[in-house]
Amino acid sequence: MKKGFLLITFAFILSAAACSKNEVIDFCEGVDPEGNGAECGKEFTTGDLNGVLTAREPFETESITVKILRVEKDTAKPEKNMVISVDRDKRKAGFDLSFYNAGNYTVEAWKDSVKIGEGKVTIRDTY
Repeated sequence: MKKGFLLITFAFILSAAACSKNEVIDFCEGVDPEGNGAECGKEFTTGDLNGVLTAREPFETESITVKILRVEKDTAKPEKNMVISVDRDKRKAGFDLSFYNAGNYTVEAWKDSVKIGEGKVTIRDTY
């Protein structure tokens, strides 16, 4: 009985890991010429940042929609959407972000109607 339970649990964990998305958005204070982020983190003061989206596979499109959501309590409220140009043969894309209000944010990247990545960042006031 224990072996069966362990086997089912192991299979569930494996399938959950296989379904999770490897695409991620990093938040950085700059991007080098190769598209890699410089001085990246999860918490910044108000101002301008760079987002770096890294996908598992080439984008195979010429644009990605970036959605910025402000997280308040348990609710994510849309704050801004923007379309960024990407190279269809690449797996990495950088884009500019501006945060002038302190708070917690989720930034999502969408290819058509499929979310291909997200990242979470906390913005603090500069004082």
